[in-house]
Amino acid sequence: MDPAVPNPLLRSFERHLRAENRSAQTVATYLIALRQAETFLAATRGTTLAAAGRADLEAYLGDLLTRRAAATAATYYKVLKLLYQWLEDEDELPASPMAKMRPPIIPDQPVPVIPDDGLRRLLAACAGKGFEARRDTAMIMLLLDTGARRAELVDLKLAHVDLDLDVLLVLGKGRRERALPFGQAGVQERLDWRIHDLAQDPGAVAPADLVVLHRVVCCYPDYERLLGAAADRARRALVFSYPPRNPLSRAFYGVFNLVMRPTGSGFRGFAGPPGAMLAVLEDHGLRPTFQRRSRIWQVAGLERAA
Repeated sequence: MDPAVPNPLLRSFERHLRAENRSAQTVATYLIALRQAETFLAATRGTTLAAAGRADLEAYLGDLLTRRAAATAATYYKVLKLLYQWLEDEDELPASPMAKMRPPIIPDQPVPVIPDDGLRRLLAACAGKGFEARRDTAMIMLLLDTGARRAELVDLKLAHVDLDLDVLLVLGKGRRERALPFGQAGVQERLDWRIHDLAQDPGAVAPADLVVLHRVVCCYPDYERLLGAAADRARRALVFSYPPRNPLSRAFYGVFNLVMRPTGSGFRGFAGPPGAMLAVLEDHGLRPTFQRRSRIWQVAGLERAA
């Protein structure tokens, strides 16, 4: 319970909100709105939230509109309506004083768009090859690509990134889950594409804070050599995906390799032993910190031991 809510009515309403599993941010916002209404009613109308009538509440919203944006007043209207509906449901009031009130009109205000020059300067401020620079650039590109809200991106965990479907799984407004597709919009010009065998010549690739091997290990015949070279290039962390090793996957790759052989292509598929692959990375100073399984791919994340 919020210790800043001494009013027994507000404490009871807070308990009700938490029982409905409202988010902590939502509860805090609602209580701020109600405390401000309570202060106004006591100072200018000589009444309380429990005893306020329609005229008192309209006076509060009218005063609020002189100081705050219409969207804020509409939010506070919604909070007050929820409070009085709850009081009516609890038989604390015979009827809500807001029963016939209408919310404040919110004028249409187009959301300002970041100009191209501003976006270039923003990305330039994040330029660099260090972990923080790459992290900040990735966050900005994801915001542009997905339209995610700030809180959704801040709360994002590695487990919420589906690399099979290329979507972010976020907990949106109202605590509703939603999937945000992401792609390569605006990214191509920032990539440096190379065709290179890291296992054969690891010295030609500079170390990086994060090394990602997505659907790579399954295409290389010597997983030990490849993972060892990749681990040596990872200053802070490494993430790699791999297929499960079971009779079905081994049969699939056996048939796949048999079909590929007459084509003259040297491409082959492999289902390496997960335990042995992780052991290679641990031998190179990395420790497992993340594991995710899907029907087709498994993903492991490891960090450099301190």
